[in-house]
Amino acid sequence: MAIRQLEREFPNAIWHSTFYTEDPRMRRFAVVSVYDMIAEKFFYFDSTLVEQVQQKRKCFVHAEAFLAISDSTADDFTQFGEGSNRPLFVAKLGADHLCHSENSEMLLTENYCLFVGARGAYKNFLCLLDATTKPEWPQWLKVKVAGSDFGYAERNLIRAKGLQDRFENVGRVTDKELGHLYSSASCFVFPSLAEGFGLPIVEAQLRGTIPVLSDIPVFREIAADFALFFDPVSPSSLARAVSQATMMHDRKTFIDQGRQHSALFRWNKTSEATLDCYAKMSRSVS
Repeated sequence: MAIRQLEREFPNAIWHSTFYTEDPRMRRFAVVSVYDMIAEKFFYFDSTLVEQVQQKRKCFVHAEAFLAISDSTADDFTQFGEGSNRPLFVAKLGADHLCHSENSEMLLTENYCLFVGARGAYKNFLCLLDATTKPEWPQWLKVKVAGSDFGYAERNLIRAKGLQDRFENVGRVTDKELGHLYSSASCFVFPSLAEGFGLPIVEAQLRGTIPVLSDIPVFREIAADFALFFDPVSPSSLARAVSQATMMHDRKTFIDQGRQHSALFRWNKTSEATLDCYAKMSRSVS
């Protein structure tokens, strides 16, 4: 009933599927946000990803246009042959929800590196665990983990590796708390095998942290030259990159350049790119 009423009042309205929800009208006046093609690439990690692939495909079939969150995601989307002959736009994400604080420049760097977010499958958290056991890892440096609490299997693995004193889970945090964690960290580590954008990268740069990142195309796109990169299948490579971040002689200059780079990513720019997509779609269906 509600859908039919909306169709009568807004016959040419655009349906924007922000996370793979099908347009109930089953018409091609729809745009789909494409966050990544990770489910297509890493379905063998988790059987539920197969269901996501199928759901995404249903949305893609009925879409008039697509809105990717990075150039790399747009390339992946095209590689899988999706959306052929239909417009593909890019609206990169912003980081200014974690506004730069002048006080952050007065915070003392503490002896920890920071990991933020989920830890399963392609997030490659195991590489970070193993990196801390390598001789290249700074022995004084601990790891703070922001996100869900460690589960039984994770606690068991950390205990088996003898890393109980090296890893601290700070749980889920507010934006204010997260900003403080970034600002006072020696570095931020992002070991993912794949991402659609990498929002924590620009959050870290904005709050004055050196990002230590997997050497994958999307991270090169987002971080540019203002991060240190490592081989995501080599714990020793990660350990060396972290050591380099903590001993960087031009640390302040590097951080300042990263903060300036983060200014490229603002939510108002995301909005403008999204509205541009809508405008071009409206002209095509009017």
